[in-house]
Amino acid sequence: MLDEGSGSMSALDIEDALSSLGAQFETEVGSDATVLSLLTLPRFAGQALGLLADIVARPRLSAGDFDRVRELRLNRLRQLRDLAPAVADLVFARVLYGGHPYGRLPIGTMRGLEGTSAADVKAFHADVWRPSQITIIAVGDASHDELFDAVEGAFAWWADPAPGAGSAGQVPGAAAAIPVPAKPSAPLALVDRPGAAQSELRIGQVAVQR
Repeated sequence: MLDEGSGSMSALDIEDALSSLGAQFETEVGSDATVLSLLTLPRFAGQALGLLADIVARPRLSAGDFDRVRELRLNRLRQLRDLAPAVADLVFARVLYGGHPYGRLPIGTMRGLEGTSAADVKAFHADVWRPSQITIIAVGDASHDELFDAVEGAFAWWADPAPGAGSAGQVPGAAAAIPVPAKPSAPLALVDRPGAAQSELRIGQVAVQR
């Protein structure tokens, strides 16, 4: 949802702004982190970073955009049901990790998406997306000080909510300890796919704690 509009800019406005800078913007949601990547020419670094800061800190997260993106994701999940590799990945994660967060794929589930609202997304962004929870890595044709100044100039206005500002003023999950997954009760799991054109095999075990 982050590139579906920010501040007064629509998704098309953001796309036009990125195109005018010759920039490439990508988002990737994984089990451990959400990564935003922005590639642009050195002479446009300041403008690109300003646009990135706006996308990260002030997404619109409108109900209309949310409904459209959610429907696209639901359709993708329906398609994955017929893909043997996707089914194998899902079952492997569930068997190996059980109720641990690693037991759920980053793409989500039909039930989870259908039960999520635009208000939920806004609340999550307010709780989780804040300067103290984000790491910025800048690489390019510039000195360390030049890169640091460019990043600081783009993000300096963004600050964590003041203490006592409600749920948004609390650091999310700071003390939450996730238990180590229990050993799978069933060492072998078979998924019958009549008429499948291929077979998928997954082998693994839970390793040491990070």
